[in-house]
Formats: sequence, structure tokens, C-alpha cells
Amino acid sequence: AARLHSKMVCGAHIKTGSPNTFIGGPTVSVAFVLDLEGWMHSGLEVLGLLAAGAALVMAAMAGIAVLVEFVVVGGLIVGGMELLGDLGDRLGPGYRDLLQGVAGMAMLGLSPKMAKAAKPAELPPPKYKPGVTEADILAMPKGSRPEAYKYLSPRYVKEHLAQFENGASRFTTKANLDKYGIAQRDGTTFLMPKAEADQLVANAKGDKRALEKALGLPENTLESSTLVRVDIPAPKDMNLRIPSGNEAGANEFWIPGGKLPTGASEAVIDAGGILPKDFSWTPL
Repeated sequence: AARLHSKMVCGAHIKTGSPNTFIGGPTVSVAFVLDLEGWMHSGLEVLGLLAAGAALVMAAMAGIAVLVEFVVVGGLIVGGMELLGDLGDRLGPGYRDLLQGVAGMAMLGLSPKMAKAAKPAELPPPKYKPGVTEADILAMPKGSRPEAYKYLSPRYVKEHLAQFENGASRFTTKANLDKYGIAQRDGTTFLMPKAEADQLVANAKGDKRALEKALGLPENTLESSTLVRVDIPAPKDMNLRIPSGNEAGANEFWIPGGKLPTGASEAVIDAGGILPKDFSWTPL
């Protein structure tokens, strides 16, 4: 509502008014009113759409599973907000904004806790059986080291391999994949949990230098080579186990317990006879 001289603006629902209050009337007698509320509403909608679009692109870059999860969760949130809006409309004027605002602030406050809960829990350091230490295993020559289950606690082995229940991944160059496949000369291949691979790709944000650093590749390797991500949905069917250190891919930086020096998790499978239907690859 506005008057020509006082430029009074009413930003709320008008329920009652004095006898000399008129709503409407000839537009010639009404001054221009800066509809700040309407502009802010439209601006926030545009910002929200841009943010949602950016999040959708990042989710797609992180992988199809993350994209599907984003779409499902986003749809549930939008649907829930719309239901709150309908309920507010039934309660009366202003309740739509009130209920949706309270719900939005609640989600904003809970988002750090939700993100922390969604983050995969880090496993404790490898638990060795009595009388065995990491140094004992490292002192053994490659080729003579025992299988990991013989010196690690059963609980640790179970919890470590549980990280691969939703799939496993590895990174290699397209040239090596075409020439050698995914297996080493002894038929084994090292893998990381799919969740950790998703996080690695998301953190890199498409930056080649960041990918090289995260994967321990020499700088500018990806300028002349195409990096691909290999995903294996069912590694348990391929003798999934904690590496023994006897594998062809185990180098001087290998440590017992299925952990890399960076703290990332690893496991090994027998992939010498793997079929094309058992894995997929995606260029990065």
C-alpha cells in the first residue's frame, strides 16, 4: 500500500483499516513504491536456482551414485517444504513463510552435524595379534610375508573390508588400461573404497594438479595422459582381502594393515580373469 506524499509501504497482510483507508483506487494518485520485498524474494529464488545448479554439476562430477543421492534428497526437501507451505496456507496468512522459515533455519543449523554424520568413520590403526608388530612384517622380504589375516585381529579385518561393501575403485591412465587391463602381472590389483574415491574426485573439483597430488603422480602427468576411474561394484566376488605386501604392485612404501602412508584405505583382489561386465571405467 502506498500514498503519494508519505510513501507509506505496508509489507504485511491488511486485515482491517480505519474508515478513511482505501485499498486500490486510481493509479494516478499512487506513487512508485520500491517493492524491496518482491525483489529480494525473486533475487533469493535466482540465487537458490544457481546454487542448486552448481551443486547438481558437482554431484555429477563426483559420480552417478552421488548425483542420484543429490536428486533424491533434494526432491524430498523441496516436497517437504511445499507440504509445510500448504499447511501454512490452511492455518492462515503468514504461516507459510513462518513454517518454511523455521524449517529452513533448522536444516541450516543441523547441516554441520548431518555432514559430519555422513562422513565415513575412520578406522583405528591396524590391530595386531599378540607378539606381532608392523616392524616384524616390514622386516620380512617381499614374497615371504604372511597373509594379513594371520597377524591382524579378526575384528579389524572384518571392519576394514566392510568399507568395500558398496564397491571399490582405482585410478589409472587410459593407455595403461588399454594395454594391460586393471591387473598387475601377478593378476592382482589394488583398490580403494568407492566412498573414498568419490571424496577424492569431489575434492579435486576437476583440477588436474589436485588429482595428480592426491594420487601421487608426477606433476603434469595428466597433460599427456588421460586419467580414468575404474569402478568394481562387487569386489567381494574376486577374493577381496587386505594386501600381504607380496603383490606385484606393493612397492617400498607399502605398509601392513591395508593403509597407505596418507591414511587412505586399500585392499587387493584377483583381477587376472576379470570380465568387462564386472567393472566400468570413466574418464576424468
